[in-house]
Order: sequence, then structure tokens, then C-alpha cells
Amino acid sequence: MNLSLYKEKIKKYDVISFDMYDTLVHRNVDNPNDIFSIVEYLYNKQTAKQSEKIEGFSEKRIYAYQSAYKKRKASCNIDDIYEFLTDYSNNTKEILKTIEIDIEKKICVADSQVLDLFNYAKKIGKRVIIISDMYLHTNVVKYILKSCGVLDYDKLYVSCSYRKSKTDGKLYDVCCSELNVKPGQILHFGDGLKNDIIRAAQKGIGTIRIKNSAKLDYNNNYALNKEETFAYKIQQSFIKNHMELVEGEVTKLGFSVFGPLVVGFCTWLHDEVHSKQMDKVLFLAREGLLFKTIYELLYPDDNIIKKYLYISRKSLVEPTYWIVPEYENIIKSIAKSKEINIKALIQRWGLEPEQYIDVIENTGLSLQTVLDGQHLIDDLRTKKLYEQLKNDIIQQSKSKYKLLEKYLIQEDFGGKCAIVDIGWNGGMQNAFEKIASIWNEATEIHGYYIGINTNNLGVPLHNINGFVYDEKHHADNRYLIYSFAGPLELSLTAIHDTTIGYQTIEDKIIPVFGSGEYINEDGSLQPELLYTAKIQKGIIQYTKAWMSEGLNNFADIMSETSFNNCRLFGLKPMKKHIMLFYKFRANDLGIEQHFVNPKYKNLFGKNNIIKGFWTSTWKSGYMKMIFKLPLPYHKIYIYMRKKIN
Repeated sequence: MNLSLYKEKIKKYDVISFDMYDTLVHRNVDNPNDIFSIVEYLYNKQTAKQSEKIEGFSEKRIYAYQSAYKKRKASCNIDDIYEFLTDYSNNTKEILKTIEIDIEKKICVADSQVLDLFNYAKKIGKRVIIISDMYLHTNVVKYILKSCGVLDYDKLYVSCSYRKSKTDGKLYDVCCSELNVKPGQILHFGDGLKNDIIRAAQKGIGTIRIKNSAKLDYNNNYALNKEETFAYKIQQSFIKNHMELVEGEVTKLGFSVFGPLVVGFCTWLHDEVHSKQMDKVLFLAREGLLFKTIYELLYPDDNIIKKYLYISRKSLVEPTYWIVPEYENIIKSIAKSKEINIKALIQRWGLEPEQYIDVIENTGLSLQTVLDGQHLIDDLRTKKLYEQLKNDIIQQSKSKYKLLEKYLIQEDFGGKCAIVDIGWNGGMQNAFEKIASIWNEATEIHGYYIGINTNNLGVPLHNINGFVYDEKHHADNRYLIYSFAGPLELSLTAIHDTTIGYQTIEDKIIPVFGSGEYINEDGSLQPELLYTAKIQKGIIQYTKAWMSEGLNNFADIMSETSFNNCRLFGLKPMKKHIMLFYKFRANDLGIEQHFVNPKYKNLFGKNNIIKGFWTSTWKSGYMKMIFKLPLPYHKIYIYMRKKIN
């Protein structure tokens, strides 16, 4: 939108006129008729008896408007329309009408750029009017304008109040007459080609057509059912109506892609922990810090105990090895990549590899020996090595557990605890369940995750719950998330290093952080975390805007709806977003990994594309970067993943 050009034109006219809907304000729905589906949803939600619930209201409401329009044209009002809803009692019609008006009051948002033009016209002393073909009564329209920050206009013309409309141009005649101006003194801004541009121009009024040019990078409901699609359209309209207020490509990504996911997750989490009467909610580092922040923004008056624990896989899993120290259990407890070398494996056992060179060599291995990370349980050499190191592993584990235990006591661990983390294979909950089994008070662990599936862990867990997927629903989503886990995890991580252990300072247990992953020695952030900060700024902006407009009242927040933009981003990424994460590192598993690794681009040899595929934590992004063809990369990935499994 060329604001400077439009402002120059405003200077040339005495009266500046604005259309209301889709010009000055926008509804947070894909189609105005979607409001009628929301009316039905809310009516049925507040109706206890199944026999009193309604179906097909949207179609009947559309037909009622068409009938009223035939009688009164565009000047019909909402009362006229409801007279034609003959399938309902008068009492029911009044309830439905009240719900519809209430929705209209809450579902609108100002267009920031057009509002800027509106305020500019007032500032330079122009008379400013609003003219709308609308069936809502003037008092309702005034309320909506005020709630959207559209204030101090000189006159409001609503078709149903004047019983004249823009459709035939007669409402423009009323404006000229009441304002005592000639049509050529008026400049009208509007979106409708016929009613706002052609009809106004025929009257001699100056016109500028406003088009909502905002386009969404990710907007496809192919994976959603009918109910999910309805909620998704509300979400997407909300995003589209707010994107102009979000500055920067990375922050926009946080707002439009990750914002819906995190808000959906925290809304679900709130409902879950209260329905199951949790004593406390423990948010685990590092993604838990963002989850806690968003949860508290959404529910500032929530009285459940909430704590952020500096607990990582390393600081939690290694101290629990001694509880069940058999080889198979230890292997199941660690995070496994497709390949792992002996050095990384021993580090995950909690030991310093360089101290055990002789033992390693006596088993026919070396620090650089590469193992199949998915079949370590069956590797006899590794099992032999473990048995020789077992006593040291147990001793180190017990020593670390003493500090972990003190930290958990300090943080009031115990009782009915909800633990909250990003999830994936269940290693963290497995460790917590071991601790609960020996804790000095009855402790019940319930885990809440973006996604969780324990098949890779191979250990049965209790009370595990996934928002996007778990073992009970949407299980295939885990394959999808694994294909872009790198950018997803980075986008949600806290702006601090990982916890590697604990220490006592002045009778208080505090975390010890690792160094060098994404934070420099001087404390400055490396590029990965600089992007994370911008993405999370967008997530917080999304949360605050979503809260202020109360859109969660108009449709259920569903996991598939909340996840959909993230799924599209991960599986069908735009090139500009691949370039944002280009060469970013992912060192969580202790091996060389990148989100999109350009190093591996040869068909054969050391740097071949197969290795590049498996060492890139954004599979579709890697393939699109390498092949540069419009192929279904996500389907290729899913095929390869299932083939290997």
C-alpha cells in the first residue's frame, strides 16, 4: 500500500470517506459467513440438552439474509433478517441474534495501514466519515469501531439506519446532502469494486480501492478435517490481519508458524493439568522456559504451582543410571542418533573417554570407532566395554544423583507432578519415573509434550500425553516432526546454555551450564540464538494479540490446527526460510549436524548426499537446497524413514 501517495491525495479533498469492513477493519474469519458457524458452535456449547442443539444454522442464516435483501435490499437490518428464520422459536432467535452481535463486537481488528490514513486525515483537519452497507445497528457498529481504535470520526453512515445503501448509490447522495458538499469534494477509500469504486465514481466522488495484499507463507488445509479446517480459517485470518504489525522476516515466522503451535499447546496443557488436578507444573529446560512464559501470559490468574527447572537430558538421565544399571536399560536411556562413535557414547555414560583409552583398545575399539546408533543393544563389543566400565559409571551416577536430589528437594519436587518438555522419545520421563520410584514421598509423574512416542526408547512409561502426537493419536506426526526437529527445537529453546550438572553455593543448589554451544565466552549470542530471540518475540506477539481478541472462545483449539503451519514450514519450506537457517548447527547428539548441511552434495564419496540427508536435521530443507526441484520431499523422507524402521 502506497501510504505516501494516498496521503498526498487526501490533501486535495475536503471530506475523506472510509468503507468499514475489509477496509478500516477486518473480521478474523476467512469468510463473513463463517460467523454463522461460530454462532451455532457457541449456542450448542451453552445448551445442555442434546435435543435443543441446532444444526445447519449457517445455511439458514444465509437464506434469511437473501430473503430480507429481496424485501429491503442492502438496507435491511439484523432484525429484518431474523424474521425470516422461521425454524426457530422467538426465544431461540433472540439468543442466536445476541450471540451473533456479541461475536461481531469481538472478532474485528483494525487495518493498521488504513487506520494510519484515517488518523492522518483527521490530523490535517479533514472531515472524516465512515460509510458502510451493513445490517448491524449503528450502536453496534460504533462499538466495533471504538474497540478497533477508530475514533473521532465526524459522521457514521450505516445503510440499515438510513434505509439506503451504497449498492444503488443512494447512501452517497445522503452523505453529500447532510455534509452540504459536492461529490467532487469527497475522496472515498473502499475495497468493493462495485459498491465502493464504481458507484461512488458514478456519483462524481473520488475513489481509491484498498486491497488486502497480505499473503501468508503457509496456508493449506489439505491435512485437516472439516472441524479443524473451520478453526484453521479463523487462525489464518487472524494471522493475516496482524502480519503488518510484525516487523522482520524472522519475527513474522515466529508469529505465523510457531505462535499457533505454542499457544495451542499451552491451552491444551492448562486444560489437562486442571482436569487431572495436578499439584504442580514443572517446566523443564530449555524449551520449558518459553512454554512457562506463554502459559502465564494466557492464564495470569492461574493458581497452580509452576516452576522452571534447569534440567537437561544430561543432568537428569546420567544421575539415574545407578537405579537400574543393566546394560540394556542404560542403552535405552540415552539419546541415539543414526551413528555414534565410542567417544560420544562414553560421554553419554557420564565418563571422560580419554581416561579409558586402554580399556577401549582392549575391546578392539577406538574413540573414533563409529557404531550403529539404532542397534547398540545387540552390539557385543559395546556391551563388553560397558561391563568393564560399569562400576565407574555407577559411582559417577550416584555422585551426580546426590546433587540432583538436593536440587529437586530445593525445588519442591514430589506429589502429583506435571512435567512439561518438548518431548520425542520419553527419555526424560523415564528418568523421572525412576526417581519417583525411590523418592521419599508418594510421587506421581504425568508428562506433557509437543510430541511423545516411546517406541524408540523401548521402555513402558505411564501417563504420557502428546499434543501433536503420542501413542494414542496422530502417531505418524512423529515422522514429520523428526524431519525438521532442528529448526523446531532451536525456535523454542531458552536463551541460555544447556545444564550439565549442579553445584552448591552458599547452601543453594544452582545449575552448572555447558559452554560454547550457542553462546560465546564473552556471553554474546551466536547467530542461532539471535534468530531464536527474534522468533520467540513473534511467538509472544502472537500470544498477546490472540489473548486480546479472545478468539479461543469462538472455536476449539485443536492440535492439528495449531500444528498445521509448522508442518507446512517443515515439510514444504520456502527457500527464503531455508536460507534463514542455512548452515545452523545442531549439536544436541554430540555429532556433526546442521539443519541444512551444504557440505554434503556429492553423489559418492565421503561427502555424499545420503550422509548429508541423515546429518541434516531439516530433511526437506536439505533436499530442496540440494536438488532445487519442485519434488514432494516430505514424501521421500517419510518413505525413507519407514523403510529404515
